[in-house]
Amino acid sequence: MKSVTEHRMTELCGLARSTWQSWVREQLFEVPGDGFFGLELCLEVAFAAAVRTQFSLAETRQVWGSARESGAAHMLVRRAREQNPVERFDLVIDMKHGAIAVATDDASVGRAIRQDGLPQTVTVVPVAAKLQSVKEGFATFGEERVPGASRAGRPRKVSANVVELGRR
Repeated sequence: MKSVTEHRMTELCGLARSTWQSWVREQLFEVPGDGFFGLELCLEVAFAAAVRTQFSLAETRQVWGSARESGAAHMLVRRAREQNPVERFDLVIDMKHGAIAVATDDASVGRAIRQDGLPQTVTVVPVAAKLQSVKEGFATFGEERVPGASRAGRPRKVSANVVELGRR
């Protein structure tokens, strides 16, 4: 399964490392146990970043948590994976209820605004370019990883005065 490091994920999603760390601290996301991020998680972080442009961090945690519980987050990620590079892909965020929908054309934006025949207060956040950028970057930098394999760290510097056991 292809994955990228935390550093690469934050670069692909356009997040400062301190922002990502605060999101983890505030329990918006958890760092995967092996420290590597698959495409689905990278796309989910990109979506959360788009939602965060409209809400405080606490509200983003509530809105995105609700999207996860309802299955909307999974649906967004699935649709983003299938997205055609030239296709319009906007998040339509209901500012009153925090619901998130996808619009791929003007008609779907109109339907999102006029639910139940009444106008709703929504914000339309275009995310197609960001999602495409994440997918292209992931395709370039993602590496095949063996599940359960540990990450390679920096090579240890061993002093010239230290003799490793078993070696002469």
